[in-house]
Amino acid sequence: MKVLVPYDGSDLSEQAAVMAIELLAQHHLDLQLLRVTSDPEGATEAQESLTDATERLARSPAAVTQRLTFGRPEHDIVRCADQLGADLIAMSTHGRSDLVRFLVGSVTDRVIRTSPVPVLVMHPPTMSLDRVSPPTGRKLRVLAPVDGSRLAEEAVEMAVSLLQPELVDVTLLTTITLAVLQSTAGELIEQLAGRLRERGVTVATRIVRGDAVGQITRLAIEDGYDLIAMSTHGHGMLERALLGSTTDRVVRISEVPVLVIQARSMETPFDSVSGEDVHPDKAAHTSEYHGRSFAFTSLEHKQRFDSAPEAYVGRRLDRPEGFPSPSEGMAGEPITVPPMAREV
Repeated sequence: MKVLVPYDGSDLSEQAAVMAIELLAQHHLDLQLLRVTSDPEGATEAQESLTDATERLARSPAAVTQRLTFGRPEHDIVRCADQLGADLIAMSTHGRSDLVRFLVGSVTDRVIRTSPVPVLVMHPPTMSLDRVSPPTGRKLRVLAPVDGSRLAEEAVEMAVSLLQPELVDVTLLTTITLAVLQSTAGELIEQLAGRLRERGVTVATRIVRGDAVGQITRLAIEDGYDLIAMSTHGHGMLERALLGSTTDRVVRISEVPVLVIQARSMETPFDSVSGEDVHPDKAAHTSEYHGRSFAFTSLEHKQRFDSAPEAYVGRRLDRPEGFPSPSEGMAGEPITVPPMAREV
C-alpha cells in the first residue's frame, strides 16, 4: 500500500506517520514523507528536518522515502498523491481544542475536499499509539456509517477494497430519527451487508437512534473500533462548502482515526491510457486497482493498464483541468463553528 504523509516539521505530523504505520501494520507499506515549503531560503533547514524524520521512521517495518517540494501545501499534497499513485494520504489535524479544530480552511480540510484518493485523518493529541495499534493477528475493526445513499455505500466498498476484505471486520452503522422507519433502514443496510459478505468480509449491522455525529464518535470509542470509514457527499462547490455535514463534524471531534473517501476518488472519469473522456457508466471496459475504478474506451487500453497499472494511475497530472483548485469547496475566510457535545 502506498501512503503519502505530509510532514511540516511538527511532532504532530510525524506522530501521524507513526500512527498510520501502526494502524496499517498488516499491509506492506511504501510510505513517502512529503515536506512542502513556500520559502526557498529555508530549504536547507526543511530538508534537514525531513531527512531526520525519514531516518527515524525508517526504523519501522515500512519502506520510507522522502520528497521536498516548493509551493502551497494543500496543492502539492494532492498533486504528489496523484503522481505517486498513492492509495491514501495520511495526515494529522493540528487543532488542540474544539474551537481551533472547528476552524475551516486548514490544509487538512482543503486536502480532504480536493484529494483524488482517500484521506486518513488523525488527531495525535487525543490518540495514543496503543489506541491505534491493533493486536498482532487481529483484523482491523472498522465502523462504517451509511445513510442509504449510493455514495455512502460505495465508500464502504472502496474502503474494504483498500484495506483488503480478509483483513477487516466491518460494522455498518445507520442512525435513524422518528421520521425514518427502522424496517426500511434495516432492509437497506442488510443489502449492503450481503454484498460485502459475498466478498468474504466479516460484517455486522447496527441501527441506533439519535444524532449521527454523537452516535458515531461515541460508539467508535466505547466499542473499541480501530477506524471510522465514511464518505463525503458534496458534488459542487456550494454543497462541499456547507458547514455541519456529518463527515466534517466527525473528522473534527473523533478520537478514532477517520478514513474519508471523497466521491471523486471512486472513479477516474477519463481513459488513463489515452486521456480520452469516458463516463464510467458508459465505458466499454473497466478495471479496479487499489479500490479505484478505471474506465477505458477499448479492450487494448484496459489490457495495457492491467499489465502495468503503476504507469497510468498518475495520468491525471496531464490534465490540469482534472484538478480542483486548492481553494475549491471553501467559501470565504475561515469562520468559527459553535462547539458541539461529544455525547448525545
